Formats: sequence, C-alpha cells, structure tokens
Amino acid sequence: VFDPTTGLGVVTMAGDPDFDSETMTAYISEYLKEVGKTFTNLKMPSRVVEYLVTANEEFTILIRGITGTKYFQSCVVKKGGNLGLTKEILRKNETSLIQELKKL
Repeated sequence: VFDPTTGLGVVTMAGDPDFDSETMTAYISEYLKEVGKTFTNLKMPSRVVEYLVTANEEFTILIRGITGTKYFQSCVVKKGGNLGLTKEILRKNETSLIQELKKL
C-alpha cells in the first residue's frame, strides 16, 4: 500500500528477499504520475482504477487504486501465477485497508 504523490509505502513487503518492494513502490508512483499527466494532456479526467504491467514475460505488476482514498495497492505476480486470484484477494481486503488508512 502506497501514497502515489510521495512514492512512500505505508506498508511494503516481499516474499522474495531479492525483491526490493520499497524501490518498486517509488517507481510505480512515478509511473502513475506520468500516466496522470497523459490523461490531463488528453483532456481525459480520470483516476486510475487498475493497471497490469507485464515485464519480460517474467512477472506482472498489478496496481489498484483503493476506493475513496489517494492510496494504491500493488502486487507482483511471477510468471505462471494466478492473476485472477490475486485481484480477488486485493479486492477482498480493500475494505479493511480503507478502515486502517483512515486511522493515519
């Protein structure tokens, strides 16, 4: 879970010790800022709901906006992982995330 305006993670974690989730969060934030500029320049007012970014066919990054907040959640899924299940888990936990983010 991260704030895309600052690039700082509220919560970051990785199951792989070689994966730097904090650096990934910072880069995803920059990516979202650029996409936002694109929407603005095309006069398409919009808020990112969800992105899938596939890199080198090795992994996919799922990025979802958290409803009613400025925050996003992201998850990296390795090749062969179940994206449908990942999306459902993120959706399922969104309500509890929103409640916790309101405490910040």
